[in-house]
Amino acid sequence: MGRRPDPERRQALLGAVVEHLLRNGLDHVSLRTVAEDVGASARMLVYHFGSKDELMAEALEEARRQQRALVTGWIAPVAGELYSVTLRKAWAFFESEQAMQYHRLFQQLAAASREPGSPHEGFAARAVLDWLPVVQSGFVASGLETRAAAALATMTLATVRGLIMDLMATGDVARTRTGCEALVELLDARLARPRHRRARTGTHGSA
Repeated sequence: MGRRPDPERRQALLGAVVEHLLRNGLDHVSLRTVAEDVGASARMLVYHFGSKDELMAEALEEARRQQRALVTGWIAPVAGELYSVTLRKAWAFFESEQAMQYHRLFQQLAAASREPGSPHEGFAARAVLDWLPVVQSGFVASGLETRAAAALATMTLATVRGLIMDLMATGDVARTRTGCEALVELLDARLARPRHRRARTGTHGSA
């Protein structure tokens, strides 16, 4: 009778494989190189995950789950705080090396997902659409109506993603940080309008 899989060992291996991918990316991935890096054998990885493709699919999904948890913690709306303020704080995380590891890995995955027959087909679109509801909710919490919040979420997400790609390509922290600050200043001005309108409405109503 064969050994039963050890769930704790399997989860530990999965976490180690995710760390390998974050450090090394998707180029030249093999069971042997991954196994050597995580302190296991290719046979052990197959035992726990079935095949290289199954291992990669599960590890990438786990990496995506980790990224979603981290980023959502930074970009989720904060009660009583303008969303532009939240985004200013979030940029400090986006430019960190921890975040950049995820950016680099998922940029590779997005490119691979566009190849004919890719097992990751559709990832590039999901990588955008997953974040839109979160960003939109931040603008709604700051007082915008739904349609305006959706438009601003699209613009903001596209701009931030562009700045991240710029930072990955050039390494120019100061310039991309200035670009994000310019975006935040525009958002500050836009988000101030609903509050001004409410203040004027309240004044008229009390007259």
